[in-house]
Amino acid sequence: FPSHDSFRRCIFGLFLKGNIMYKLLLILLLMGGVVMGQSRLGSSRVELYSEFKELNPEFGVSDEGDGYMSVVFERSYTRYYFNDAGVCNVVAIVPLRQGDLNFFVEQYNRSYVIMGSTSWRMYSKDGSIASIELVSTDDVSMFIWGFVK
Repeated sequence: FPSHDSFRRCIFGLFLKGNIMYKLLLILLLMGGVVMGQSRLGSSRVELYSEFKELNPEFGVSDEGDGYMSVVFERSYTRYYFNDAGVCNVVAIVPLRQGDLNFFVEQYNRSYVIMGSTSWRMYSKDGSIASIELVSTDDVSMFIWGFVK
């Protein structure tokens, strides 16, 4: 499997050489991957580990006793929390830089229903609804994803 840098160079090379329709399709595919790749609510611990094992995820238990898996991505530190059945029920996404925070807000504004200046809703094809909240302190900003009951 190619490294992240070689994959990026390959995609960039295809983008420069392709026709306009191919470029538009490639942009849509890449943007969809960014947005859909952020939340894995409802996924099992095994599914998430299989998907991200090459990124060396770390496992732990929160102070509240919830199991989690942490993954560092290019734009974020993401923590997936699991219920007692091993299913992801909360996701916390911490953008690494201010530009990454702005990037996520722009993506969410384009892809989800805006509920307020710091909240969104994602409606899935299966009928589930996810709530996304931007929570900020003096030290950190993060997006909290969870199911709406």
